[in-house]
Amino acid sequence: MMKDYSISKILTYLTKEWTYYVLLGLMTLILFTPLSYSNSNFNDFTDFDEHMQWAMDMKNGKPIPSYVIAHSGWQLLVIFVNDITGVSFRNASFVATLLCWLGIITVLYWWFLPVFTRKNMPLYLGSSLILGMSIATPISLLWFFDGLMYLGYIGITSYQNPTIMLLKPFALLQFIFAVRLFKGMHFTNREIVLSGLVSFLGTFAKPSFAICLIPSLIIIVVYQLFIKKQFIDVNAFVFGIVLPIGLVVTWQYFLTYAQKDSETVIFMPFRLMSLYSKYLLLKLLLSVIFPLLMVIFYPEQVILDKKMILSWAIFIVSLFFTYFFAEGGKRFFDGNFTWGSEISLFILFVVSTIFYLEQLLNSHARNWVLRFAWAGQVISGIVYYFYCIYNHMYF
Repeated sequence: MMKDYSISKILTYLTKEWTYYVLLGLMTLILFTPLSYSNSNFNDFTDFDEHMQWAMDMKNGKPIPSYVIAHSGWQLLVIFVNDITGVSFRNASFVATLLCWLGIITVLYWWFLPVFTRKNMPLYLGSSLILGMSIATPISLLWFFDGLMYLGYIGITSYQNPTIMLLKPFALLQFIFAVRLFKGMHFTNREIVLSGLVSFLGTFAKPSFAICLIPSLIIIVVYQLFIKKQFIDVNAFVFGIVLPIGLVVTWQYFLTYAQKDSETVIFMPFRLMSLYSKYLLLKLLLSVIFPLLMVIFYPEQVILDKKMILSWAIFIVSLFFTYFFAEGGKRFFDGNFTWGSEISLFILFVVSTIFYLEQLLNSHARNWVLRFAWAGQVISGIVYYFYCIYNHMYF
């Protein structure tokens, strides 16, 4: 029987997609408004006050540290909101945070929508999955022993730093463009420009993901080109990803570490992370339990999936930065090299969720274990969300 491709049916389908997107946006605002408002107005245990002060100083022409200038995307966003609305810098920070959350769920929704469609998944269920991924955290079982729900884990979702929230939607888009390199297709000039713009803005917002993406991507591209003899759009690779990231990171390194009296990068294996917690291995496993079980249960399928290979490669590189490097001087305890593993694990968790939905996995028992692991990280995220609200702290 011929399918009905009438205009009315097409419009009905599109209306349904956009309706769920709008509803998802409203749910996102409802969910993240309390904590975003608290962090911008009341919480002294976050980085928000410091970043808001830098934004005010930047607008008023006062000097700010060169390492802040190096990734001042958040400050520029807050200034922009302040200029167009006239609200205070605290409320501008609050609005900017909500815009970041809307950016995250927007990328996730339209990335996952084809998967939901192919699987005939109801959009209300798909929207719930997206909210779950947005709030997932490590399973913080060791809180009963050390009283810590964040420190020592690889955080997936954190609320105390505004720049990591600004990075997330850009990092998702960077990853999507990177994966497209392995699909054997040519990028149009417009796509290369768009990829380059996303790479530039994402790195400027925060370079944590870019410095993990580039070495992983180079290794895989070289393997694909010279070992597997498979097509890679080199122009897209160079001009859409490597060059814009390389230019921004070089400039950021100069501003952050090459100036007089600036901090240095030091090689100190496990020194910083061991100060955060003495249960590092167990906390790492609890952080990555769902993606790790996916590899253990279905290694043959994982090894053939380019998204999974790239996301795991990025995450492994990020762990090297997290556990082996730190900054010297007064910024030592800031743990700025840990942000790469957080954003990389967020990407890995999202990609593992897509992979699970895409596969025809035959083991009923394994499926239930994977579902419990995914739900466990989401439930832990819900607990952590309320922990941050009621305790006004994140660690």
